[in-house]
Amino acid sequence: MVSDNNYAVIGNTFIYSGYLRAGDIVNVSGTDFFLSQSFNAATNDRINIQFGYGLDVNNAASELLIGSPYEINEEVKEGKVYRYTDGGARFGVVVGTSVCNVLSPTTVVINGFAVQLQPGNASSVAAQINETRVPNINAAATAENTLIVQLVDVSLAQVNQKLRITAFDATTLSQMGISTYELTQVITCPHNVGPTEFGKRIKFNQYNSVLISAPVGANVVGTTFDFTDDENLDNDTVFDNNATRFVESYANAGAVYMFDLLTNYNGSILNPGAFVYAQSVNSETLNFDLSPYYGDAIDFDGYNVIVGAPRMQGSLLTGGEATTFVNPLNVANWSVYRQSAPIVDINKIENTQIFSAITNNTLINLDYMDPLQGKLLGAVRQNIDYVSSDDPASYNSDTATNSGYLWGELQIGQIWFNTKNVRFINYHQNDLVYNSEYWGAVFPGSDVAVYTWVASNVPPAQYQGPGIPYDITQYAIGSTINASNVVTPIYFFWARNTNLISRKREKTLSDTTISLYIVTGKQIGRAHV
Repeated sequence: MVSDNNYAVIGNTFIYSGYLRAGDIVNVSGTDFFLSQSFNAATNDRINIQFGYGLDVNNAASELLIGSPYEINEEVKEGKVYRYTDGGARFGVVVGTSVCNVLSPTTVVINGFAVQLQPGNASSVAAQINETRVPNINAAATAENTLIVQLVDVSLAQVNQKLRITAFDATTLSQMGISTYELTQVITCPHNVGPTEFGKRIKFNQYNSVLISAPVGANVVGTTFDFTDDENLDNDTVFDNNATRFVESYANAGAVYMFDLLTNYNGSILNPGAFVYAQSVNSETLNFDLSPYYGDAIDFDGYNVIVGAPRMQGSLLTGGEATTFVNPLNVANWSVYRQSAPIVDINKIENTQIFSAITNNTLINLDYMDPLQGKLLGAVRQNIDYVSSDDPASYNSDTATNSGYLWGELQIGQIWFNTKNVRFINYHQNDLVYNSEYWGAVFPGSDVAVYTWVASNVPPAQYQGPGIPYDITQYAIGSTINASNVVTPIYFFWARNTNLISRKREKTLSDTTISLYIVTGKQIGRAHV
């Protein structure tokens, strides 16, 4: 921002008398408004739905909510709120929704830089944008003649101000085939009890939470039994582990609902997250006459809410009511409760040992394990040839599904850890006691299956051991000459719990022991960290 003493406007000329350095970017803005986009109701099955009765945008105008309080949806709920998202501002990408065909010379402003456009299709417009060399901006055309404008590096942009494309007339963006806002969500009333007028009033705060009122909706009040507001249900009277609740509904009392925006990781206009119901902020005045129209006026600043009920009448009220709500913790309803602690990069661990500073000797070398990152104990891993959820073998039986280089005698004694039905408890939490207790622990219900490649004189369906075949339909067939010089078939397949140790392959543990070590983890008695 500059002082009024440093600039002047004479006719169409802007004069700046201050000091500029090479590389400075000068943004000049005015107070003129230009039509950018029009919005209309998505349905026309009835008249007088009053689309647009209530509306609001967040601070950066990257999210727009428009109420349609008298619209009836498929579930016969009254009231909808349409969410429109500015994909450029939110995610740094604008994708054309229709063909690009600029008909006459025009100007667009991309992140504050004026771009002169000549008539042309998507390829021509993209080339002209790139030739302007707007910092951190790249444009491209699709085979369908639609335009894509995006940031080169999203991390360099301001939150909710990543990519702004504006024009000086209503037709330019339309000819480019792009829209500033796209419909991304339809919000309905959380409580479907009679009429609601949901969407009559809408108000954002600064943190992407929003209030939506339903002035003639029901005030649904929960009933509690010996309830303490903490995380322990053992000192509360609840039903079905608090899954069953008892409520009482006060029709026409009016209700105000709060929604929080839950974003998605690497979100996009196709995956923008959602406004999720957080809580009700309703009046505790339940003794009223007729319809108090609670929620006819609302305001939401920071973590403070005020709600007006202009028609509230009762034994103690004669002409309306205003109710305030305060969140003293300044924390959104939907907030991170617990998250994983930073995870050590095990690839950077070269050696772990206990060393004596007195004798300068290594007292003991320590192993380490982190199954979630693929690190099993060394004694276990050195005995395993394959760790995967897919069968590594190739077969030639009539019912075989794995084909390729045929397995047989050369693979006898190899061991496969089948991870298909194995899950580990997440021990990368921000709780050292929890991590220590469950480090390397297998999730209940997992099947730790470790198989050995075996040979047999009978197919898997007739195999009597040792061990249990992986799949009686999957096997390889070879041949051998018996003591009578007769060629006989030999069958190769996977089997688990064989208790076989292949000394020829320098194995030290059997498949059964390996499985036990994986299940018991840190309890096996080997020194490790």
